Amino acid sequence: MKRVISFIATFLVAYVIIGFLSTFFLSVKFAADATVWDMLKTKFYMALKYGWIFKIILAGAYAIIVNQYIYGRNENFK
Repeated sequence: MKRVISFIATFLVAYVIIGFLSTFFLSVKFAADATVWDMLKTKFYMALKYGWIFKIILAGAYAIIVNQYIYGRNENFK
């Protein structure tokens, strides 16, 4: 039960962070002299803008990785 609650909490935090990132990248301008970083921001923004499923997948992957790390460390200390 601890793992389920931890997963849900981590998932919600990750979803909020990804939501903030997508609004942060709203300021991306489409310019001819864009750098590689600008192109990456554009691709990330477009993926998040048009796909709430993509946000859920990213948040789920983040939650799984964080929970595996947390519980893996706890098992090593037993």
